[in-house]
Amino acid sequence: MAATSKTRIGVGALLFYCLMSGAFLFGGRFAWKESAHVVGGVLLVIGAVLLLATIYHTLELLKYGDLHLAIETRPFPGGKLVALVRAPGGIGGARELTATLHCKHVYWRTNMGQSGSSLSEDVVWSTERQFPVSVRLGRSHCRIEFDLPADAQVSTTSTIAGGGQSPGHYWEVCVHADVPGIDLMRTFLIPVGVRPPSKMVA
Repeated sequence: MAATSKTRIGVGALLFYCLMSGAFLFGGRFAWKESAHVVGGVLLVIGAVLLLATIYHTLELLKYGDLHLAIETRPFPGGKLVALVRAPGGIGGARELTATLHCKHVYWRTNMGQSGSSLSEDVVWSTERQFPVSVRLGRSHCRIEFDLPADAQVSTTSTIAGGGQSPGHYWEVCVHADVPGIDLMRTFLIPVGVRPPSKMVA
């Protein structure tokens, strides 16, 4: 086992987004009172969306508990990602998981008509597959496997506050299961390293 990746939707991330939603709602209410209705309206909408997302993901976390992704082979360009999704609390009776592997590019983008720049990101490569879920002793698990392209970018960015990324490339696996009520939706960071010398490749 190369590593174990915890889900990015955790208590810390939920608290951060809760604080962000409160800040946007407070700022929007203040701007509205100051007759800046356009700005206030935008801030209120953003705050409401963040609050609803926080509530949804909190309920999702309470329903499914903590999930882990055990990486069994070290992923690199031209190699494979083989990992095991462990769900001790179960997956709501789902028989399969949909897993999506993304490579994303984070970069600084100049704000048009404004001074300064902001972080933005694009998906540069993506693939999706369905995998069967197994249940043993009341615990669910699902083995996932992806081939990585030979020209894939390696991970060059690190996580920053609030679950965001610093400039560079990063990889993530998103798992999803359609079940009655609240669906399972989790995201895991995947470290993709440099391809080892040929003699080390099994």
